[in-house]
Amino acid sequence: MGFTMATHSKDYRKADHEINVFRKYRINFMCNTEDEIPWDFEPETTSLTVNAGETALAFYKVYNRSDKPIAGIAIYQISPEDCSLYFNKIQCFCFEN
Repeated sequence: MGFTMATHSKDYRKADHEINVFRKYRINFMCNTEDEIPWDFEPETTSLTVNAGETALAFYKVYNRSDKPIAGIAIYQISPEDCSLYFNKIQCFCFEN
């Protein structure tokens, strides 16, 4: 039994002459937590300016305001969604509890 999967994504490939590796991109970092979780959570790095293809490092800090350990899992989101094609997350605290 076979099936065909339809794709709904755009083709973002560019011709080699259209790629500008010296273009700078400004990346802003934000964070949110659920209201029920007693954490202070914020980016230490609020923004970065990078070249295309450059590896960069950003830091977040969290403080647990309760008197008990709390485990959580972070998720990340890139907005606008079309930009996510240009990111390659190589390590993140969201990979672990």
